[in-house]
Amino acid sequence: MGPGVFFLVGAKGGVGATTISIELAKQISARGHTLFVDADLSGRRSGAVIFNAIAQLDEKRAEDDYAVIDVTQQLSFFEMTPNIHGGFTLKADKVEGWYSRSIQHIEKFVVLDAPQPFAAAVRPFAVRAACFALIIEPTLLGVTGARAMQLELMRFGVPQSRLVAILCQRDTKPEISKSDIEKHLQLKVAVEVPPRADKRFDRSMVSIVETFIAMPSAELLTLQPSANSPLGERRLGRNAAPPPGQTAEAPHEKRTAVTVRLPRNAGDDLKAEIHRELSKKVDFVAIAGGNPDQLRLEELRLTIEDAVHELVAGRDDIGSAEEIARIRQEVIDEALGLGPLEDLMNDGDVSEIMVNGPDCIYVERSGKLTRSNKRFNDSRALRLVIERIIAPLGRHIDEAMPMVDARLPDGSRVN
Repeated sequence: MGPGVFFLVGAKGGVGATTISIELAKQISARGHTLFVDADLSGRRSGAVIFNAIAQLDEKRAEDDYAVIDVTQQLSFFEMTPNIHGGFTLKADKVEGWYSRSIQHIEKFVVLDAPQPFAAAVRPFAVRAACFALIIEPTLLGVTGARAMQLELMRFGVPQSRLVAILCQRDTKPEISKSDIEKHLQLKVAVEVPPRADKRFDRSMVSIVETFIAMPSAELLTLQPSANSPLGERRLGRNAAPPPGQTAEAPHEKRTAVTVRLPRNAGDDLKAEIHRELSKKVDFVAIAGGNPDQLRLEELRLTIEDAVHELVAGRDDIGSAEEIARIRQEVIDEALGLGPLEDLMNDGDVSEIMVNGPDCIYVERSGKLTRSNKRFNDSRALRLVIERIIAPLGRHIDEAMPMVDARLPDGSRVN
């Protein structure tokens, strides 16, 4: 019999999920040895900061990134990865190895601060979890995020019977009442957590412990199919293999002659549908030529995320929660950034990127030219990125003036 695994996830960022998870782990450790797992794969290291344990973790870090330290005799801290690179490369089979070799034989309880959205790397904990706690802020944005996260949990294969809501209070007069939240989510709020400075905070943690302990022991879940890496491998994926008759490498002098098109899939069709819906609400061409402030960009990001959740709900042709997360991020990149070039721009090994059309992108690494599986959704998306690059520079490009030399803010040259 393995440990009791309690899986906590915030409905949106900044809701206090990490603080609640750590305080819960401290409380539950009084009942038996407890492992707190920081499964944040973005490299923020919030758990390490709260425990003041960055140096101690880095000293004990294993070659494959994870680190475990003892906080007290009854509480240990497990950091899955210290940086975003590890978040992209950490795979479920490696975590399963950690779990099978050590965790299930030593720990009595495991409290996991889960990433948003769910990554394949946390699957070994998810399948064993007795309880999934959705931490909600009683605001319109918080409840909207909670509903979206609830749908992702259901798509991931988590039954409603294992899901509880924890309401994280921030103000004395919440925007949305507890009863309205329960009605909207069809989910009972198990505990209301006041701000940490409130004297009732510790009592709330005890209530959460009692709620979790009361949950029946978990049997392994049958989760939906998922990628082997958190958001899919950054360069190689289902379409990474070259089409028949096409080699993986392309001679430099022949790169403009490539006309092979990668096959479309349900994700591509969904992205096209999302872009059509967004174009009715947002003038992205005007945004590309302007310089929106951070508040406006955040509003646009939220609009995009809402559109993704609305269009994804109820679809059965998208394979997994990770696939949904990937599509959401790609839509945001295409709408506000450089689209499929974002990942390639952030890859330090890539020295040159060549785009021969919406679905034909080559990259150069160490002098070797290879075709990427990255692609733009259509010609309009490619043109939008071109406009986004040159518009802030006061330049113009069209059929009459088809060549422009420019530089990106980081100094990269664009032709």
